[in-house]
Amino acid sequence: MIDKYWRNGKAPTFNVFAKKYLSKLNNNDKHPEWRYIQFIRDGGTIDEWNKKRSIVAKKVIGSIKNKISIK
Repeated sequence: MIDKYWRNGKAPTFNVFAKKYLSKLNNNDKHPEWRYIQFIRDGGTIDEWNKKRSIVAKKVIGSIKNKISIK
């Protein structure tokens, strides 16, 4: 997104950078840390977050193992 400016040899102004960054956040294309913050804001606890992350990690590892045939 914003890195296209630097790849083209141009630096964006602060206002351009801020607008692009905020527009990405508002489109639910959030950074992983924002997912955590939103989870906590919505009333989740740290323990619930850790359980959720553990479940996701197990699914990802299982998927990787299936793809490379490790059993």
